[in-house]
Amino acid sequence: SGHYGRGMHISAKVNINYIDIARNGFIFRLRFLVPKEEKLRASNISFWVPCSGAQLKVQTVTLPHVSSHLTSLSLKHSAYPLTVRFFKRWVACHCLSNYSSDIFCELLVSFIFRS
Repeated sequence: SGHYGRGMHISAKVNINYIDIARNGFIFRLRFLVPKEEKLRASNISFWVPCSGAQLKVQTVTLPHVSSHLTSLSLKHSAYPLTVRFFKRWVACHCLSNYSSDIFCELLVSFIFRS
């Protein structure tokens, strides 16, 4: 773990799984996917990132794809983000947030908006 880019007023923290870059009050997290790494994970070869090939594919392929669809849905329907926020608050008030993930709540609300 280290810090780089101090001369350019950029702060970066390097981790084995990602790089956090801070600039002008914003923090950007960069994750990299190398197709060779995905093939190594799928064949269950031990590697430096502690997750399986299926988890890596979900994190690097499936979730970004779902996220882009949810973003486009929120651009089409201005009430979608508020409804998601309301539903997540409702789930938390009923002590169910430990049993449902954020993506589950977002997908459930998106089903209502898509139908």
